[in-house]
Amino acid sequence: MFDRFRRRQASPQSDETTVSSPYQFLWAILAGGSGVRIGGDRALKRLSGVPLVEWVAGAIRNAGGDPLIIGRSSSISGIAAIPDLTPACSGSLVGLITAMDAAENAARVGDGPAMAIVVGVELPLVKSGTLRFMAALADERRAVIPVVKGELFPMLGVYPAGLLRDALFVCKRGGSVESFLAKAPVRPVEESEWRQWGEGGSSFFEVKTPADLMEAENLI
Repeated sequence: MFDRFRRRQASPQSDETTVSSPYQFLWAILAGGSGVRIGGDRALKRLSGVPLVEWVAGAIRNAGGDPLIIGRSSSISGIAAIPDLTPACSGSLVGLITAMDAAENAARVGDGPAMAIVVGVELPLVKSGTLRFMAALADERRAVIPVVKGELFPMLGVYPAGLLRDALFVCKRGGSVESFLAKAPVRPVEESEWRQWGEGGSSFFEVKTPADLMEAENLI
């Protein structure tokens, strides 16, 4: 599976993704969860006839990555998948832990610090350009997280595998993604910064309910 791991990073100056990088990236789509609010499997809900997971995977591929679904026991639409680990916590933090663990394992067959670039499956309008810029900001010491409406937006971020132990520590104490980020070193990407690279905010639009899905149709 981990032959898909690539030592590459996007260039903020172009659509090409062949600029070398000191980091190894694992491109993770968080797709666990029951999908109760949207009335079924969120990853398979269709936006303009295309499953949400394929929208996210397409953006990752256009950014030069090879997507891996986190939180599933089998592939979806030909996209490889791995199940969530089963630590003491639940929710999105488990997905982040699984993604960082996969990145750390993959790095053992390569060289350079490992990064998990994480995108929630509920973000079908994520732009490949935003993913490239986020990758370009990768920092082996800190998570790189956009700030949306004044708050950290953890479902689209770059998480160095070196923070895995910190996440597990928070998890074992019943913590959440938010409590993990409150303790972890974070490089925030402020709105003024992400707007400079042409991001208008659609990458952070979350599809969690049928109403959100309808609104996303109008945003395409």
